[in-house]
Amino acid sequence: MAVFSDHVFPEDRELVQRRLEEAFQNGHLEFECRIIRADQAMRWISAKGEAVRNEQGQPIRMMGVITDVTERKRPKRCSGTAKSGTAKLFENNPHPTWVFDRETLRFLAVNAAAVGKYGYSRDEFLAMTVKDIRSPEDVPALSKLWELSETEMRATVRGGIDKGRTVIDVENTSYALTFFGRPARVVVAVDVTQKKRAEEEKRKFMTTWLLPIKSSSFATARWSASQN
Repeated sequence: MAVFSDHVFPEDRELVQRRLEEAFQNGHLEFECRIIRADQAMRWISAKGEAVRNEQGQPIRMMGVITDVTERKRPKRCSGTAKSGTAKLFENNPHPTWVFDRETLRFLAVNAAAVGKYGYSRDEFLAMTVKDIRSPEDVPALSKLWELSETEMRATVRGGIDKGRTVIDVENTSYALTFFGRPARVVVAVDVTQKKRAEEEKRKFMTTWLLPIKSSSFATARWSASQN
């Protein structure tokens, strides 16, 4: 059991320990939790079992089954027309979109655009935190903003980092929400790298070429005027 506990998601260990203690008292085990596999992928599991007792009626071990329920936990499996429509909007958004836990900063869900843009698989994302796709210097400021803001928050940050460690400029729009009982935020990230690059090229052109020409023309005009 100790080996299993080592793989349980840190925030779920207290729940699992409590359910195991209860099972040895009442003989019945049932819980759902997150685990981190050896490949660092996060999965949801459902555990159900019964206590095996010795001749004296004392519980000596648990016997049961563990089922992977990750797919059921994902947004696309939500029931109901409204929830299904929301899940489709989330998944089909052309911009990278994800949901993260506001307390642990771990990813709870990501869409296909995020997988394509950042290069991580869904399972890799779910084993990471938002810190893993941010430059270290951006994390403290962003964390503070996320804690303070319960509504919409928009920020343009330099420091989005993909799997190849390429730094990109992104404009983030995020909202607070409750996701499967957890305080979370949904984030839509728009890549503005090209836009920022064009602005920088324009600034360099203005500084290097246009302003000196204007200054020279102004000085020539003043000199000509003084001669008259």
